[in-house]
Amino acid sequence: MVKTTPQIEVDSSFPYNFRQSYSIWNLRSGKKAHADFKLPRFILKKSCKLTDILDAVCIKKSFSMLCSKAFLETLNKFKTSEFQCFSTIVSEKDLAHEYFFLHFYEDYDSYIDFENSDFFIPPPSIKANHPEEDYKPISIRSSDEYVRQKEEFISIGVKKLKLKHDIELDLFRVNIGKINFFISERLKNALLRAGQTGFSFYDSSIGNNIFIMDGRIHTT
Repeated sequence: MVKTTPQIEVDSSFPYNFRQSYSIWNLRSGKKAHADFKLPRFILKKSCKLTDILDAVCIKKSFSMLCSKAFLETLNKFKTSEFQCFSTIVSEKDLAHEYFFLHFYEDYDSYIDFENSDFFIPPPSIKANHPEEDYKPISIRSSDEYVRQKEEFISIGVKKLKLKHDIELDLFRVNIGKINFFISERLKNALLRAGQTGFSFYDSSIGNNIFIMDGRIHTT
C-alpha cells in the first residue's frame, strides 16, 4: 500500500531549531519570510510516492507549497500572485531530488464579492457583551468591514465565498475562508497535460464563481 500524505518528514540529523526566527513555523499569511529564513532538510518517507507537490506536517498548505522543478517551470509561464522561492533537496535513500519551496505572501481579498458571499458568527464566537446570542448570519460588504468585524468578534465563519469575474491571475489565494488556492482553467489544463501530480482540483459545485468552504484547491 502506497501512503500519500504527509509524504516527507524532517531530517532529524540536520541541526534545525523550529523556535528560531529563521524557522518555517514563523511564516505568516500576507507577510514575506524573514531575511534569515531557511528550510529544514526533508526525507521521503518509506512507501511514499514522490510527486510534483509534496506534503509535510510543517508546511502550511494555505499559503505555501513544496514543488518539483517541472511544476515551477509550468507555474512560471502563467500569471500568479507574488511568492518567494527557496530551493531545497528531498532525500530518497541515496538520491537527492531538487525541489522548491514557494511562499505565497500576497492575499487577494480584493477578488472577493463580499456582498454576495455568506458570512456568519459561529458559536461561541460571539460579542463579549451579549453571551446569550447564538449562531447568526452577518452582512459584510467589503474587506475593510471584514477587518472591523474581526476586531469586534472572536471569529467570523464563511459558508459561501463568491469571487468576482474580472480575475487576471491564474493562481492566487485569499485570506478569508478555508480554500488553499484558486487556479484558472488555463493553468489547471497545463498541469494536467504535463502529467504533474500531488494535488487535486475541485470545481465550484454551484457555479457562478461561488465556492463552499472546504479547504480544497479550486478552479475559477
